[in-house]
Amino acid sequence: MEIDAQAVMAAFAQPEFDGAFRGPLGDYIRMIALRRPVLFFAFAPKAAGTFLRTAAIHAVDGNLVRAVHAQGGRDAQLYLPTFIQYYLGGLCEGPMVVHAHMQRCPATGISSTRWASGRSSCCARSPTCSPPIATC
Repeated sequence: MEIDAQAVMAAFAQPEFDGAFRGPLGDYIRMIALRRPVLFFAFAPKAAGTFLRTAAIHAVDGNLVRAVHAQGGRDAQLYLPTFIQYYLGGLCEGPMVVHAHMQRCPATGISSTRWASGRSSCCARSPTCSPPIATC
């Protein structure tokens, strides 16, 4: 795996206000992303995500990779350096399979009545949900 100056800059870059990478840095990230496939699942908790991702791993002969870090509770954030390392040839041999849980928030359209367990993964201390749920 060869790490060039652009990869280092991309690993520490901040996206635009809307989450996009533009200009030469965005072009570089899009170019290296074409090198290797990623199968990314985003499920609500208790929606058979673990079963489906396991089936997908076997179907594509892939590898499960944790490509997120949790900033608090279960609020998973994608970790760009993991993707860059994978795109440059590191982490695993086959396709990378990622599994993350969506949060019960207005932006995802998931309400607490649609959860099998009836509990939210957003805690009262999490600013990402409105209104916050106290039972975690």
